[in-house]
Amino acid sequence: MKSGTRLRTIKQKRVCLLCFSSEHFANNCNAPPCSICSFRHNELLCFKRDSATKKENSRKQISAPPTSSDKNMSSQPVASLHISSSPEGSVVLLATAKIFAFDINGVKRPVRALIDCASQGTFVTEACVRKLGCKPERAHSRIFGFGQADAGRASGLVRFQIQSMSERANFNIEALVVDRIAQCPKLSVDKISWPHVRGLLLADSEFFSDYPIDILLGSEWFAKLVIGVPIQGPEGTPDVIPTVFGHCLLGKIHDLGSQIQSLCSTVDSDIRDIVKRFWEVEEPPQTSTFTPEDKACESHFNLTVSKVGHRYVVRLPFREHDIDIGDSFSLARRRFHSLEKRLDKSRILRSKYNEFMQDLLDQGHMVKANEPPKGLSYYVPHHCIFRPGDEMSRFRVVFDCFMKTDNGVSLNQVLHVGPKLQMDIIDILVRFRIHDIVFTTDIRQMYRNIRVHENDLDFQRIFWRFDSKHLLINTN
Repeated sequence: MKSGTRLRTIKQKRVCLLCFSSEHFANNCNAPPCSICSFRHNELLCFKRDSATKKENSRKQISAPPTSSDKNMSSQPVASLHISSSPEGSVVLLATAKIFAFDINGVKRPVRALIDCASQGTFVTEACVRKLGCKPERAHSRIFGFGQADAGRASGLVRFQIQSMSERANFNIEALVVDRIAQCPKLSVDKISWPHVRGLLLADSEFFSDYPIDILLGSEWFAKLVIGVPIQGPEGTPDVIPTVFGHCLLGKIHDLGSQIQSLCSTVDSDIRDIVKRFWEVEEPPQTSTFTPEDKACESHFNLTVSKVGHRYVVRLPFREHDIDIGDSFSLARRRFHSLEKRLDKSRILRSKYNEFMQDLLDQGHMVKANEPPKGLSYYVPHHCIFRPGDEMSRFRVVFDCFMKTDNGVSLNQVLHVGPKLQMDIIDILVRFRIHDIVFTTDIRQMYRNIRVHENDLDFQRIFWRFDSKHLLINTN
């Protein structure tokens, strides 16, 4: 049924557009707005939901075969548990609480949580993850329900922070992402007749509503959340558990309006999950190719990188703290004089070389060294590449950090290489074959805009000058 058909039906029934209750309308409803467009109606009535679903289905029809890295399988096996009243007209309340969850921008979002000491995992719904803007990590955890019924796989793993409504308790949680958790039945109760509840600050003041559960806090959090002794109520009333979120109601109560009498547990599967598992079996195992040296390089980067203004500043990743790099001054100067002889023979080559060096100065990517190095240093030789007769030839300057000093060591030899960051060529070619039109782009002077820390500038000195008659300039 499309959203327009649903909306016409809801208006004919004259019920709330948010929670579908017949007791009030949307302007008096406390339910959260639509998570797709933020208007005050239920997600099932959102017109954007239909267009988004249509685009998603058309995209999947032209996509490549699924792999184990596919995180966006929209249809996952779901285990649903529907609980209703017993023949005596009673129902069991679950311990729910209204709390805050912080999105990626640090904004508090109201959510409904279920505290479940019988769950070995902590879960969050996909709708809640979209509302928080979190990016799930890959997860392969299978979920089993009552009687070891297979409830499918989690579609991802997210980490975020939750807070009590009183803002006195904060927790950083790690939760598996699932399609849905549960939806408590709507109840008709007379809580005024519960004397042990009067005057208590309830964790969920609308425990009788049928709002869906956004977060399930498993047994790992139960002991951290309960802060007092439970209060037992009279027969037919719920017990009260004090928690950091407030007092949670839990137990069997008399439901004055319940009509359905059933317990139904279902497991829905999908052909796409079967195909996905087939491709996972055929795919080679995902193993980390990071060597100990790669990990050391990445750790050095994470500890030393900083941002000054709009540019990042990095330290050179030396393999050892105490290095003996030798003297490179004489050899680098000799190689520059050799380059200068080539520049003096061609006016075009000299002009393009001077333009390149002037651009380095104008952009602030090179500064004049007014003092000799105070400690260890390395002078980087360079040469230019240009074909005057070729109209497509582009002038380039290549800096050679492989030049060995007087003790046979180059700058590259004392630095970590780091892990490979580029994609394999086979992956790039496969991606090119998926789409009809492909664009390639380049970022001009990207690496030149990453600054080297001032303590390491002496390892990137060069010789240059605009004219062989001028004084030889020493820069870094």
